[in-house]
Amino acid sequence: MGGMIIEFSESGLQAKTYGEGEKANATPAKENPAFAKGAPLALESADEVPLFLKEGDKLIAFKADFPTLLEENGVIGKLAPLFAKRGINPREAICYLGPSLSFSHCPVSRALQEKLIAQGKRAACKRTSGVDYVDYQVLALLALRALGVPMKNIYVSPYCTYESKGLYSHRRGDQEENLTVAE
Repeated sequence: MGGMIIEFSESGLQAKTYGEGEKANATPAKENPAFAKGAPLALESADEVPLFLKEGDKLIAFKADFPTLLEENGVIGKLAPLFAKRGINPREAICYLGPSLSFSHCPVSRALQEKLIAQGKRAACKRTSGVDYVDYQVLALLALRALGVPMKNIYVSPYCTYESKGLYSHRRGDQEENLTVAE
């Protein structure tokens, strides 16, 4: 199986995701979320949502795992203090949500879906053939919108880690993770 490199470049934010067999000379951030001023940041992820946010010369990297995405204010609770501490204006921020699982690989219970709907997250809830699903990228997007990031500044990768040959997916049984580097 060959590797894959996914490139993203928009409004001064550039990111590359290195999949199976591909290498990058970058050390993944140890903190989550991580912050850098004028320097690249890297995250390892398989199915979680790798989130990169740039405002001016400030860059945030955040690996949004499933428990955090499912908490009522999980993503907001992690990012809002960092925005305040680092003087990040969310209205000026550009955000990229990298490759992760698509909703069709994220079945949930009806009770969890109803809980999310009650929290105002209906846009992330789907039902197909009687099965309930949640879209983790949309949950991240809704959190960014709640933080004040304009919709026009949020870019979502169309790649599913489970379905894309050349990307690692824990759901598919891979142990490794993809590396995404942004600057």
